[in-house]
Amino acid sequence: KEKDGQIEFTFCTNESIFTTGSFVARPKPGMCLLFPNSLYHQVYPFQGSGERRSIAFNMAFKGFSKSSGVQIAGDSVNLYNETNHAETIPWKLIEQGYHK
Repeated sequence: KEKDGQIEFTFCTNESIFTTGSFVARPKPGMCLLFPNSLYHQVYPFQGSGERRSIAFNMAFKGFSKSSGVQIAGDSVNLYNETNHAETIPWKLIEQGYHK
């Protein structure tokens, strides 16, 4: 029960199998943790009394220029696709009647 419900964040890269450090968060009632999906983490089982609630989701930030409407910040993979391969954007495919 020492690690009951804790979340451990591990700092490493895809290029290395070695961990460069870690940080353990000990959740408390009302606590909300937001972190990038690139941060490796593990959640230890919660076996204590009461309940633990968690909501998991992925979120992407995108910033657009007010004057031109062009994306200027955020997810660079989708930025590249929207700039150079607009025909592959899912909502554009739907508008064109494309179905797999």
